[in-house]
Amino acid sequence: MIVTICGSMKFFDQMLQVAADETAKGNIVLAPFSVVAPEDQQGEFKAMLDRLHFAKIDMSEQIVVVTNQHGYIGDSTRREMGYALSRGKSMDVREFELPEPTPYTPAP
Repeated sequence: MIVTICGSMKFFDQMLQVAADETAKGNIVLAPFSVVAPEDQQGEFKAMLDRLHFAKIDMSEQIVVVTNQHGYIGDSTRREMGYALSRGKSMDVREFELPEPTPYTPAP
């Protein structure tokens, strides 16, 4: 089976774990590997990466959505999920228990 991993790049380490797990099951794994800075989210490079990821979804039988214990799903992942479901792809959600980020406290 071919699977595509979807999720926020803040969960990249967890995506690598899912990729390893899926590969160990004998599946072919497609995943995102480029990070786009917040200020460049509306640029052509991001649009090209989105098109590429949708093409990966088209090649897959299933998407695997990686999230945290709070079920965080960003806008891009939500679009990918909708796209996959509209194409009849099955979906598996993998939730990871992650430590809470330390809140930023500005220096006095």
